[in-house]
This record gives sequence, structure tokens and C-alpha cells, in this order.
Amino acid sequence: AEFSDFFANNVLTSEKLWQSILNDPSSKPSFDGLFTKHIKKFACLLSGGFGFRPGSKLLSEVSTNAITKLPNHLHVLHPYVDKTLQLQTTLRSQMEKNEQC
Repeated sequence: AEFSDFFANNVLTSEKLWQSILNDPSSKPSFDGLFTKHIKKFACLLSGGFGFRPGSKLLSEVSTNAITKLPNHLHVLHPYVDKTLQLQTTLRSQMEKNEQC
């Protein structure tokens, strides 16, 4: 129980996961690419009804700007994500199952 509590509170937190996604060299390029792809798709769907298609360069700049500002807005999500994922409970129950084997 102590290990699962420590792990859920200090390692697998929403804040640490987002920090890794946004800054780790192994995940940042994938996230940036996926985010940019979805921004472009969303913008084209939204603007298509107006007969206007923003240029790829503009959408890339918008994506880069949004990715840069995203960390400033994630802090409000962390308590909700940590509570909803229930990592302590999940880790504890899985560790107890493994101990029974």
C-alpha cells in the first residue's frame, strides 16, 4: 500500500504526465504533431462552411502558439484527472492481486 501511494502521489500524477508529454524529447514531437494535425482538421472543418481555408503556415503558427501556452492552462485539470484516474486504488488492487500469486 505504501508503494502504490508513493507511486500514485509522486510519479504517476497528471502534472508529471503532462510535463513528460510536453517536454520529454521522446514524446514532445509526437504530441506536437498530433496536436497540430487536429488543430488543422478542426480549423478546416470550422472554416469550410464559410468558404475560407486558412493556410498551412498560419495553422502551424497557431498550433505552435497554442502548444507554447498550453502548460499555463493545465493546472486546473490536475486535481480532476488525478481523482478520476484513481491511480492509488488501481495500483493497490493490482499489487494485491500480484501478491496473491
